[in-house]
Amino acid sequence: MYLTYFNGSWTEGNAPLFGAMDHSVWLGSSVFDGARSIAGKTPDLHLHLQRVVNSANSLGLICPLSVDDMAALVLEGIRKFPPNAELYIRPLVFGTDGLLVPVPEKSGFALTLFDAALPRHERLLRLHHRAAPPRRAWHRPMPRPLACMPTARAPSAKLAQRVLTTP
Repeated sequence: MYLTYFNGSWTEGNAPLFGAMDHSVWLGSSVFDGARSIAGKTPDLHLHLQRVVNSANSLGLICPLSVDDMAALVLEGIRKFPPNAELYIRPLVFGTDGLLVPVPEKSGFALTLFDAALPRHERLLRLHHRAAPPRRAWHRPMPRPLACMPTARAPSAKLAQRVLTTP
């Protein structure tokens, strides 16, 4: 399930956010961060939300919501899912107006929460302990940089004369 908060209301599904002339569409002025919710717990949520605010400021955008307001929305959205849900939380700040530079005061905001189960522990162990790829029996040795590099020489007097007198 996808759940998106945009323009003051929650929408289920893949909600349309942009218009064809929005700054973020044609000039890429958008930032997001990803956080997790596991069974209602949100580790480091405020750090993730602060990072999206800082990233927006770096791009010349102004996040329309404070970190505390976003955190309250996240908790409201989490309550709309089952209690044991494993969710991905994605706050997004994007430019809506401007020519080459986005107009900071016209920045948009959307918050999307969706089901994204973490890999089970057994699978993580198998991935972590995967055998290394086999080594080739023979490989081309790398040249030693100083031993094989020609030494720099000053140009000969004949070469300098030829370069200077060539029309």
